Amino acid sequence: MEQGRAAGASRRCVAALLAAAVAAWPAVPVPGQPPISRQGVASSDYDTAEDGAALLRQVLARQSLASLEAAAEGGDGEALYLVGIARMRGIGAPVDLAEARRLFRRSVLAGFHRATFAYGGMLFRGEGGERNVAEALSWWQAGADAGNAPAMVALGDYYRFQAPEAERDATKAKLFYERAAAKNHAGAKALLADYLWFGLGGRSDRTQALAEYEEAARLGSSLALYRIGYAQMTGVATPKDPAKALASYRKAAAAGSWDALHQAARMLVEGAGVPADPRGAGELLLAHAAATDWAAQAMLAKLVLNGAVAPPPGYRAEAAAEEADRHGYPEAIGALIANLREGRNGYARDLRRAAELARPALARARARPIEEEGAWLMHALGSAYTIQVALAANAIDPQPGEAEELARIYGNPGKRMIRMDVPVSCNGVENPFWIYLWDVEGLTPPSDAQFDWVEKSRGCSVPIEERVLYRRLFDRARATRRSYPDVVVEQRRQPGRKLVGPIEF
Repeated sequence: MEQGRAAGASRRCVAALLAAAVAAWPAVPVPGQPPISRQGVASSDYDTAEDGAALLRQVLARQSLASLEAAAEGGDGEALYLVGIARMRGIGAPVDLAEARRLFRRSVLAGFHRATFAYGGMLFRGEGGERNVAEALSWWQAGADAGNAPAMVALGDYYRFQAPEAERDATKAKLFYERAAAKNHAGAKALLADYLWFGLGGRSDRTQALAEYEEAARLGSSLALYRIGYAQMTGVATPKDPAKALASYRKAAAAGSWDALHQAARMLVEGAGVPADPRGAGELLLAHAAATDWAAQAMLAKLVLNGAVAPPPGYRAEAAAEEADRHGYPEAIGALIANLREGRNGYARDLRRAAELARPALARARARPIEEEGAWLMHALGSAYTIQVALAANAIDPQPGEAEELARIYGNPGKRMIRMDVPVSCNGVENPFWIYLWDVEGLTPPSDAQFDWVEKSRGCSVPIEERVLYRRLFDRARATRRSYPDVVVEQRRQPGRKLVGPIEF
C-alpha cells in the first residue's frame, strides 16, 4: 500500500512539473514546430473549438489522414492532436481511446498547448486509461494559462458543477468563464448569462440574460439556443411561443445540445403547443441522436415499437429498448412490455415474455437513485402491473412473497387511478406536474415518491402544503377504509384545479 501511495505521489509530482512547464510555453510556436496555420486552421479556431472534430474535418477536406499521420510520426504537435481527434471520434479511422490519449499526451509534450483540453478531458473521464482528476486539472490549468478557452471553460465547469461540494465555487468558476468569453468563446458567454438568468451571486436579470443568450447563440452556442427555447416555451422574459421554441430547440439540437434534442422530440411526440408529429420526432432523433444518448435512443425505440416511425435499416428496436433501460431510460422497454401484455402495435399477446422483461426492468427501476430519470414511479408501476397480470393468469411461476410485495407498494391490478396536476416551481417558473394516485396496501402514499422524484431529478420545488395535503388525504382514506382517489376527488373539486381520471392501464 505504501508503495502505491509513493507511486501516486510521484505521478502527481510529475504532473505538476509538466503543468508548470506547459504553463510557461510561449504564445508563438517553439523553434522547429510548424505554425498552426500550416494546416489551414486559424489559431482562433483552435482557441474556441471544443473537441476538435470540426477542425479535423476542415483539414481533411484538403489533405488525407495519412499525410497527417506521417506528420504526427515526425513529432508535429498539431498533427498529433488532429490524429488523436480522429482516433477519439472515429473520423476516418477506428475508435481507439488508448491511442488517442497517447497521441494527445505526445502533442502537449511537443508544445501544442491546445491539446491540453482534450488530453485533460480523457484523464478526467478515465477514457483510454486510468482516471486522474488531479492531473486533468493540472493540464487544463496549463492550457488556460497558455490561452486555451475550452480549458478555461472546463475549469469553470469543474468548480461550478463537478468538484466535491466543499470545493465548489461559482465565483471562481465565473472568473474562468469571463476569461474564455473575452476570447469570444460562445459557450462561455452562455454560461455567464446563466449567472443573470438564475441569479447566481445574488443578481437576477432575465431580460438582460436573454439578450446575452442571443449574442452567444449568434456565435453558435447550443446552450444559449436551448435557454432561448426554454424562455419561448415558458413565456419568461419573452412572449410565449411554442413554435419559436421548437425552432430554437431544433437549432440547439443541430449544434449538439442533447437536452434540446429531447425537448424538441418530446414536443413533436406529444403535440405540446405544436401539431403532433411523431414521424418528425423520429427523423429529428435519427439525424442528431448520438449512439450513447440513451434518453434519445429510448424515445426513438419507443416510436419504432409503437409503429409511429419506420425503423432504419438494421435497427433493432427491442435491443435498443433494453440497452436504454440498462442505462437508466426505461421509456422504450415500458412500451415493449405494454405491447406484449396487451397484444398491440403488431405484437401478439404474450404475458410470459412481457413478465420476463418486466421483472428485471422493475428491479432496475427500484434500484435507481431517486434523482435519475428512470426512477419515476410510473415506470416501475407499469412493470409491476404486468407481473401482477401475468401472475393472475398463471402465465409465470410466482416468486416467494412477490404478489404481496407488489400489492403493498403498487396496489392491486384492478386499481382505479386518477391523475392530478400540482403546481411546482422549476427554475423560478411555475409548471403543472401530473401526479398519479391509487390505493396501495402500504403506509406510504404514491404521491410522496413522485414529489421526491420531481424535486431530485428535475430540480423543481413542490409547495409543502401540497405534500401535506396529499399525505393527509391518504391517511384519511386509510382511517375511513375509503378509496384514496375518491377522497382526493371530493376535496379537490375546486376552480382552477384540473382533474383527469380514472385512468386505466
